[in-house]
Amino acid sequence: MTPQTVRRGLPRTADNEPWPPAGTVVEFAVVLPGTVSLSRSTSSTTTVPDDSSATNQAVSSLTIDPAAPPLRRGLPRTLLGDPWPPAETIANFPVIAAAIPQSTTSTETSDLADVSRTTAPVVDGPLLRRGLPRTPEGESWPPAGSVALFPVVAAAAQPGIVAGDAPAHPDIPTLPQTSVLPDKPVVSDATELSGMSAPPDTSVLPPGVDVAAPAPATSPVSPAPTAAQRATAKKRRRRTLIIVWTAIGVVVIVAALVFSRWFLLGTQTGQDFLAAYPGTTPLPAWAPQGIPAWLGWQHFLNAFFMVMLVRMGLIIWTGKRPAAMWLRKKPREQSQKIQIELWAHLALDLLWIVNGAIFIVVLFATGQWVRIVPTSWEVFPNAVSSVMQYLSLRVPVENGWVAYNSLQVLGYFATTFLAAPLAAVTGLRMSPLWPTRWQRLSTAYTKEFAKAIHFPVMIYFMAFTVVHVALVVITGPLRNLDYMYASRPDSTWWGAGIFAVSLVAMVAGWFVLMPAVLKRTGSLFGRISR
Repeated sequence: MTPQTVRRGLPRTADNEPWPPAGTVVEFAVVLPGTVSLSRSTSSTTTVPDDSSATNQAVSSLTIDPAAPPLRRGLPRTLLGDPWPPAETIANFPVIAAAIPQSTTSTETSDLADVSRTTAPVVDGPLLRRGLPRTPEGESWPPAGSVALFPVVAAAAQPGIVAGDAPAHPDIPTLPQTSVLPDKPVVSDATELSGMSAPPDTSVLPPGVDVAAPAPATSPVSPAPTAAQRATAKKRRRRTLIIVWTAIGVVVIVAALVFSRWFLLGTQTGQDFLAAYPGTTPLPAWAPQGIPAWLGWQHFLNAFFMVMLVRMGLIIWTGKRPAAMWLRKKPREQSQKIQIELWAHLALDLLWIVNGAIFIVVLFATGQWVRIVPTSWEVFPNAVSSVMQYLSLRVPVENGWVAYNSLQVLGYFATTFLAAPLAAVTGLRMSPLWPTRWQRLSTAYTKEFAKAIHFPVMIYFMAFTVVHVALVVITGPLRNLDYMYASRPDSTWWGAGIFAVSLVAMVAGWFVLMPAVLKRTGSLFGRISR
């Protein structure tokens, strides 16, 4: 066959020529299974020069194994082509390209196993570069002293093709049939050729070399996700959690509604429970009646500051880029720049805490605390009764001017004395106002723990506001608004008008807290920078 020029690749060493050298050729012999038999050669040591005639002289004494296994087929060499190599291609490498130490004697050669199912004369050549071991804690592969040669390679034998041309080289045995070879066979350097050969006989390999075990596979290392990818994944998880919890909440509410109507309206046990616990716990005789005007103002300010705090909290929680940075006019040793939204959140938080402190002081000073602090254990079954009555679309019998129902009492108590202090304490731990000298307390009460509590508390305030407003509308909006905003036990439009004005103030405050306003306000108390 006509010699084929080997395609050159990358250099084997730095600043060197591409490998193999220019003009390197490889000849291909075509073989058919079952036409020749295997024999072992024990020829003496021979040094073959690096030319095609010497290589063919080394191959002339070789025979081919009829039981040679077919090569595993891979990807096609051309677009929409057949897999390569063609079907029925058998592995037959007459010249050993690895695991043959140089300067081997004829006696040693006779004992060497055939790496590729044939035995060839020992030939000197360039040493192969050693790489990673094929087994854990093994020796580097190939063994020391392995030489690199370009052998005559047996290529595709396809039964059924009519014999035509015999091998062109006189030293290659003439075979009964031949097949047409591929136009452009690809031959890499000798390390790949040696890797394609059949496994060697382990009885003659150096100790510690396990060629039966496959080379350890290296698992691909996926690149680390970028900041944008992490943010997208976090938003996706957050959206999924919201959808899941919303679906669970809807299912629970519907199930509770169905059960409540069936229990209270359809069973004698439910009727007896409703009679024993109507939903309202009587107050002590000395409890004050009515809602004073100061309580209406406190209610408005508390709602206003909470809406503004939720506004700033959502901006911080979503991780948007800050509009500016804020720093004290006279920085202290531990002072640091903070984003302007966080400064606004802290300022509103301070106003909200001051308003809440005033509310609690006046609440206990006037005796109004008894309206929102449970004074009897009966408040709990009455609260359950109130919930079931609301779910069964029945309004509990109550008079908010005199006393709240038990569900309202527990809700107002939890919001005033539990949720509000939790929000203040966790917000302080997360803020730059937390003293750095409190090392021991900071270790026990970490910022991550405070953040894990602070956000659910904000969700509670939002849920409480939605339920509270919904119940005000359901149980008589004019009467309830007159109680809270007009301080009168009537059902006029005065309370509704005052509430409308307060609602406009809340909506305006939501939209007024823009970056420009925050920068202008923050500049009055500190220094603003980009």
